[in-house]
Amino acid sequence: MSYSVLAKFYDGLNESVDYKSWALEISDFLNKKGITAPAKILDIACGTGKMTLEFSRLGYTVVGVDLSSEMLSLAENSCANEGFYPTFVCQDMTSLVVGEEFDAAICCLDSVNYIRSADALDSFFARASEHIKSGGYLFFDVNTEYKFEKIYANNSYVYDETDVYCVWQNFYSKRRRLCDFDLTFFIKNADSSYTRESETQREYLYTDRELTSIAEKNGFSLEIISSAHDFSNGEGVRISDCDERHYFVLRKK
Repeated sequence: MSYSVLAKFYDGLNESVDYKSWALEISDFLNKKGITAPAKILDIACGTGKMTLEFSRLGYTVVGVDLSSEMLSLAENSCANEGFYPTFVCQDMTSLVVGEEFDAAICCLDSVNYIRSADALDSFFARASEHIKSGGYLFFDVNTEYKFEKIYANNSYVYDETDVYCVWQNFYSKRRRLCDFDLTFFIKNADSSYTRESETQREYLYTDRELTSIAEKNGFSLEIISSAHDFSNGEGVRISDCDERHYFVLRKK
């Protein structure tokens, strides 16, 4: 799946995400479990490196992994601009071979929804388990069935930014349990003309039960499922059938 166009505008489309508080909440949880900086964090599907940067700021030793070389280039530059130089590796999240163990791993912003099948999901958890120390933690989040059916559905959205105009059209298949996103970008040029570029993305729907079952098969125990990334109470925030996103905390047995 290509990110050659989306990579350039990914941060703008996700500007409402509070990466700093998200990283702090994960860090607070880890601190209470005795995992403190400079512990080693694996940022799986790190994208443009927003969470990699936040954990670097908190003093952790971070390795970022992503399939997109375009995303990794942006991640490396943004971290370097802040004076941080984490390691970045270009790999598929379902076939990780980083060559070391980590105290914790994160996989944020519904990256797990991009995994294409139950077998690939099994491979993701297996590879993540092999890279996390016993007693370590895996944090990830997914878009829920409610979001696929009520928010994504077959809706279309428009993002009008200073230098780009984006039309986002969704095509949801309940039978196939997936949603295709057709993105068309109109990019403003220096002479005020526009260049049109397109890209297609796809997400797959997985239930909490499916995710938990496959994770447990691969050596994890479920600690928390939360409707928000606030784990400060050790229990998260109560989930409901109308949540758009669920946040998981798994412990490596």
